[in-house]
Amino acid sequence: LVDETGDHIKNVNPKIYSKELVNIIFTEFYTRIGSIESELGVTRKTASNYLNELVNIGILSVEQRGKEKIFINKKLLKLIQSV
Repeated sequence: LVDETGDHIKNVNPKIYSKELVNIIFTEFYTRIGSIESELGVTRKTASNYLNELVNIGILSVEQRGKEKIFINKKLLKLIQSV
């Protein structure tokens, strides 16, 4: 699933692809902007753009939790729930 997701990102939007980004979104079922920001060493705006683009291409879904957005790896969650 990790490789399939990485390939999909590379094909649809190679500008945001990095192995590190793919690994981060598979570390847990959800990701926050701050996690991407600190793990990749990018600005908050760039981290937000990456995550929003992953939502746009169907990799993640987004939910508002209080003042914060969380980005959920739908396929990972579905895979774990089916086991």
